[in-house]
Amino acid sequence: MLVQPLAAAEEIRWEAVLAAAFAALSSYAQRQLSTPVRRLRREVASVSGSLELTDGRREAITRETMIAGNEAALRALAAAIVALAVALVVLRAT
Repeated sequence: MLVQPLAAAEEIRWEAVLAAAFAALSSYAQRQLSTPVRRLRREVASVSGSLELTDGRREAITRETMIAGNEAALRALAAAIVALAVALVVLRAT
């Protein structure tokens, strides 16, 4: 599917290489963040334990606390990609 446009172009522009690298790296980051969350939701029946902090306090570990950080990062990644896309459209339009 990608071979024909590349053959027709006769050259690969550096912008295309950077866009492909961005797509590959953002996809990799999304997979790294979503895989543990998917496993927690689908395969883990229960979570138990606590974190003992340096000041002596304890915080319970739950499925929700284990999922929260990755979900926040996934939302930020999605927002960043949309912001980049909008910025590129505005740049191209002006």
